[in-house]
Parts: sequence; structure tokens; C-alpha cells
Amino acid sequence: MPPLLYAARAGNFDAVSALLERSANVNARAATSASAWSVHGQATWCAIHAAAHRGDSEMLGLLLDGDACISARATRGTTALHFAACQGRLAAVQLLLSRGADADAKDDDGFTALDDTYERRQFARLALKCNCVQQAQAATDFRKHIEAIAVLLE
Repeated sequence: MPPLLYAARAGNFDAVSALLERSANVNARAATSASAWSVHGQATWCAIHAAAHRGDSEMLGLLLDGDACISARATRGTTALHFAACQGRLAAVQLLLSRGADADAKDDDGFTALDDTYERRQFARLALKCNCVQQAQAATDFRKHIEAIAVLLE
């Protein structure tokens, strides 16, 4: 795994910054562990996907300032915006949209980030109804973020 992707997945801002200063390939990609977008247990990501998945807006900004491709595709054609929206990362979605992310970009299955948001909103609603979530406040906050993201993407 490229060091920049490793540092981004770990959320190590200082390491990402140092690697970018040393001209690390900001768009290097590699197979990572399984995720919702994996094929046979692995997914191919770039650092921007890891930062979006974590919702790390500061790191996203750093990567974008370092010329990360905002439209880079991970496994199954997902973008950083897909990752941030699906995970309910409101600040990351706002940053990506302000930097020019394509809200209409479709993954390999034909879904946009908004489609992913609708799916997650449905999940959050069901979790609250069936008491599947132990911390109701966390679920409520997640649902609020998902609904705010849906408004941004509509």
C-alpha cells in the first residue's frame, strides 16, 4: 500500500502533509481491506477516498490542495463524494461540492451519491424504529447529517 494511502486511512494528517511535501503520488491507488464497495474482499482506493470515508475535511482539503483528483474512482466506480455521503460526513460533502465534485457522478451500478444517501437515510430510520441502535442520540445525529447531505445533493 502506498505510504500516502496508508497515512490517510490512519487519519495521520502530519504524515500525509510530510509525504505530500516530499512529492508523494497523491493519486496512488492500492487494494485495501473489505468495504461496502469491495469485490472479493478488497477495494481499490486512493488517499482521497480514505479521507472522505473518514470524514476528515482537513485532510481532504490538504489532498485537494496537493492536486488529488476529486473525480478519482475507487472500486465499482465510487468517488470520494459517494464515500462521504454514504457515511454521513456532512462537512466532507460540503467541502467536496465546494471544490467541484460532480454530484451527478454515477458508480458502476448507476447510483449517485444522492442515491447512496437515500439508502443510508432509510437504514437510519429503520435502525431507530427497531431499536437496533444502542445509542439513539448518535443515530438521530447521523440521520440529521444524512438528511442535510440529501438536501445538498438534490
